Amino acid sequence: GVSSAALNAGMGLGPLLAALLVDADPMALLIGLAALFALITVAHQITLKQAERRPAAPPETAGEEGPTGKRAALRGALRPVLFTALAYYLYFFFQSFIGLYAAGVSDIQALGWVMLLNCAMVVVLQPVLADRIARADYRLLMAGSFAVMAAGMAVMALGGTPALLGGTALFTMGEIFLFLRCDLELVDLLPRNAAFAFGVQRLTGGVGGLLAGVVGGFVFAHYKSAGHLGTFWLVVGAQCAIAALLALALGRYRQPAVPEPPLPEPAVGR
Repeated sequence: GVSSAALNAGMGLGPLLAALLVDADPMALLIGLAALFALITVAHQITLKQAERRPAAPPETAGEEGPTGKRAALRGALRPVLFTALAYYLYFFFQSFIGLYAAGVSDIQALGWVMLLNCAMVVVLQPVLADRIARADYRLLMAGSFAVMAAGMAVMALGGTPALLGGTALFTMGEIFLFLRCDLELVDLLPRNAAFAFGVQRLTGGVGGLLAGVVGGFVFAHYKSAGHLGTFWLVVGAQCAIAALLALALGRYRQPAVPEPPLPEPAVGR
């Protein structure tokens, strides 16, 4: 939760500052970004210590961590992988096309406030809610998160800055629950290799983002040429609703990703 919050803090401030500076001097903005990337690279080399090599797996578990063991473990985690792909697919509709939509129905500076709201909510709420997210019923949390995202898309379709902000707030609530629990679920199912679990999650996220870009580009262009940009978000909301129904149908009950701590035994008087 804290790592995700830090990432979103940067993602929130970046678009806001860019939206304010892009009209003033785009070339200075790009040069400043290049310098910032160089500074970050140098800072990483100076401050980060070399990571120690991971100790070799004991003989009794080495086979389980090999390619065959990983494939077998992954086959038992197909549902979380599916929902992760759906989550990133739907999220990247928002991430990739909100700028074009904001420019069409409001102004480009509204994009900065929308992204700041999106990221600020994740920064503030996800660490606070992390324990509850981890202990919630998996099936209901998945379905509820997709349903809230669908409601956010419906509000956003109304157009105008207030609808953009209100829809973003609803969408972000679903995002807060969805992405953290997707990560926790796969790590819980692949406890012997958390690095492999996170690698699968990132690969799945990339596939979902790619599909959103391809499908969303055609859908957005269609509704833009027809003069009905708001309908684009209704299409995205319908997909979120379908994902919620899939979560109810396929998301079997699972134990919490983080088990409840045992209750202390009452002291027995002598």
